[in-house]
Amino acid sequence: MTGATLVDSCVWIDWLGGRAVPELEALLERGTAAICGTVLAEVLSGVRAEGTRRALAQRFSAFAYLEETRAAFTLAADTYAGLRVAGVTLPLSDCLLAALCRERDVAFLTFDQHFLAFEEPGRFHVVPRSA
Repeated sequence: MTGATLVDSCVWIDWLGGRAVPELEALLERGTAAICGTVLAEVLSGVRAEGTRRALAQRFSAFAYLEETRAAFTLAADTYAGLRVAGVTLPLSDCLLAALCRERDVAFLTFDQHFLAFEEPGRFHVVPRSA
């Protein structure tokens, strides 16, 4: 796995809201936090004020950006279909994030327990939400 870690939108949102997220803070100190288009859109779409949204978009431009590729979308669809056959339903966007991590060989930081369904030890770091 490369040194970058894709950070899920739920982690960014909590951190931007003032919650301590030591795992994210460690990534920020090392300069290894990454975003992608899906995460960026999810975070920015929750900001109502246009000026604040623009400022946040500018702030996020400092992080490594992982481009979603056609191959990642195809892998996401295959993953989604495979999970459905096994009786597991996850959001397609989460299957895309998992596929992107696999394709780019990066880790993923999230609070969402359902990422454990991807069964890839060492890749998906599901951490508890702080109070």
